[in-house]
Amino acid sequence: MTLRSSLKKADELIPGWVALPWIKIRELVRSIVARVCVRVDEVVVSLDRKEVARVLVGEASRELSGVQLGTTELRAEAKLRRAGKGIRLIVGGGRSAKPDRQMIALLSNAYATRDALMSGRDATIDAMAQRLGVKRDYLSVQRRGVRTGSEN
Repeated sequence: MTLRSSLKKADELIPGWVALPWIKIRELVRSIVARVCVRVDEVVVSLDRKEVARVLVGEASRELSGVQLGTTELRAEAKLRRAGKGIRLIVGGGRSAKPDRQMIALLSNAYATRDALMSGRDATIDAMAQRLGVKRDYLSVQRRGVRTGSEN
């Protein structure tokens, strides 16, 4: 087990992360996150280093069975702000300079596609694509853009 092999495994996980089913993402996050602490000025996420090693190097992590690795903390600046009658946690610098219009349009189309798919009006994605006058691949990409309600 080397740093190079761990980094290689981490690099392999990146492209597949988006395609992972939500339940696998949830299991992975729950296994490596030891604690989340929300403070007035920051959010601290403590990662279990032994679990991170298990995810990155698999069976080779058994060599660490007697070793106490502890945790690693990830810190992000955060502020509590009033939002109407409640309080909102703002992570990072707060607002971005301008909204990304392309991203807004993409998400809007993806949610419309999901809603059309979930309505059950069309028997197949092919039928829906034909009705909407778009290619099946376009709907598949839109479908991957947002999760359906049944996956939550």
